Amino acid sequence: MKWYDKIAAFLHWEMEEAPGNYGWFHIMMLAVIISLTVIFCVYGKNCTDKTFRRIILYYWIYNIISELYVALIYSFELEGGVGVWDYEWYMFPFQFCSSPAYTLPFIAFLKDGRVRDAFISFTGTFSLFAGIAVMLYPNDVFVRCLGIDIQTMIHHGMQVVLGVFVMVHERRRLTHSFFFKGIPVFAGLVLIAMGLNIGVYHLFSELGMDDTFNMYYISPYFDCTLPILSLIYPLIPYPAFLVMYILGFSLIAALMYYVQRAIILKVTGIAPHILRGNYERPLYHERLSGRRC
Repeated sequence: MKWYDKIAAFLHWEMEEAPGNYGWFHIMMLAVIISLTVIFCVYGKNCTDKTFRRIILYYWIYNIISELYVALIYSFELEGGVGVWDYEWYMFPFQFCSSPAYTLPFIAFLKDGRVRDAFISFTGTFSLFAGIAVMLYPNDVFVRCLGIDIQTMIHHGMQVVLGVFVMVHERRRLTHSFFFKGIPVFAGLVLIAMGLNIGVYHLFSELGMDDTFNMYYISPYFDCTLPILSLIYPLIPYPAFLVMYILGFSLIAALMYYVQRAIILKVTGIAPHILRGNYERPLYHERLSGRRC
């Protein structure tokens, strides 16, 4: 066995059985993520924009590394002491929960403006919901490989941490219109996913490959396996399913936004009428007090 096969085999170490929903491993990871969310919000709510950007950047770097780890694990099999490499295309990192890999750089590097606001709004709503959904019902992502289980809990858990954190940090801009800024990002990602689904399906057909490629689980060629939606998919025409998918996720993201908004304004005592949708810094009351945000 070659050296890189030995490394892959070590990273591929498996348990006797996969963790279950609300077993000790799941509950432990939930506690860790809740604790991190509280810590980020309490100690980072007034951090400077420079620090805020660094937090986003550091997690993005970790996110890319973890995605490479997942690709490595799902590309390697040990057969008779020999490493076999074959990429599992259904694991291609362009699912809803992979969106931070593509959206966070816009928050970390763009100047303040409408485009950056759109990605902040998306992170605190659509991406947050994707993380919460998996953290509450992770059964489909749990496998026997301990490394993958740890990675997936951190990956989805940090979507929750960052989703709440960005909303708390930007709490004085949570106007009604701020939510709608994230919708174009969601629509753009769905459009890219659809283009990939159609293009890759026909490419694989030409190459004689039968791999499943179903980004965002909206491919017209493969069944949707998401909870609830998997039951609806075979019952209605595909165009109706796609519309329901887009509207459903948008409504849930809106719920995420307004629940957070109500809690944040209540806890911080910010009156809704003083919220502002622009992106000027520093904030008015902080110019008067001399505090840094």
